[in-house]
Amino acid sequence: MDRDLLGYVVARRLRALLGEERFARLGRVLPRFRLEPAQALDPFTVADAAVLQLTRQGLAIPGASLLVIGCGPTNGAGYALAAHGAARAVCHDPRPGFDVGADAKHLAAMTTMHPKVKYAVSVARAARLADIPDAFFDAVIAEPAGPGEPRELAATLRRLLRPGGVVVTRVDFREPLSRYPYHRLLLSGRAGKRRPAPGERGPWRCDDHISALTAAGFDVTVPCYESDLEAFAQVAGRLHPDYRDRDHGLLAVTRATLVACLRRPGEALPPLDSSAGGDNPPRTPLKGER
Repeated sequence: MDRDLLGYVVARRLRALLGEERFARLGRVLPRFRLEPAQALDPFTVADAAVLQLTRQGLAIPGASLLVIGCGPTNGAGYALAAHGAARAVCHDPRPGFDVGADAKHLAAMTTMHPKVKYAVSVARAARLADIPDAFFDAVIAEPAGPGEPRELAATLRRLLRPGGVVVTRVDFREPLSRYPYHRLLLSGRAGKRRPAPGERGPWRCDDHISALTAAGFDVTVPCYESDLEAFAQVAGRLHPDYRDRDHGLLAVTRATLVACLRRPGEALPPLDSSAGGDNPPRTPLKGER
């Protein structure tokens, strides 16, 4: 086993053994175990970015019924969407915990800026997506949290959306261990699926999410993404066989925004927009393309 891969495996196991807080303290002493600083997402910024993508897809926000998955411990994104005119904004997060104090601050801020909006009527929080009826939403804003299976999420999105509905999802593929940005790809795709470490994002990459959404009946585009080709080049020649034959450009993606439109019954899948994501957007070839 390569020395750096051994260091990565040791770091993963120590992280699982010690827990997030104690491992973070260890990383402050030993740089090789340093975690990437968590970036708190401003719910208002998340909502505004999603509204921009939804508007580009021709979806009118005023009067729309919207769902936010991965909203965090407050309904801040829902309040922002209500301020944009959404008739209904339902918030859901699979992680436990609701910060009453932070939520009150978000609500107070939006009430000050948009005092005429009836937030108590427009915004709600759902504990379980399974309790929501089928075809209930015009659009979904998804911020996947944890090592969830992309196919399960895609199936849930298909059930909850009305035909022609739109999903805007921002996915973070970065390895929390800052010293090992792509070393996850040197291990089997099965590693970590059953017992993920704290903060583990799972083995799934950008092409897994695109393929899952496409298989569920969505037309997917990638309007923006980030990658670190220099860091990826350091592991590209040592990829595990589970990843070796896959598109390296997609494997190198660290963060991406995916926009997926649910096709209406009988509607054919149009080719992906080649202009999305710049001159060379990451994409999964359509059937028959090579």
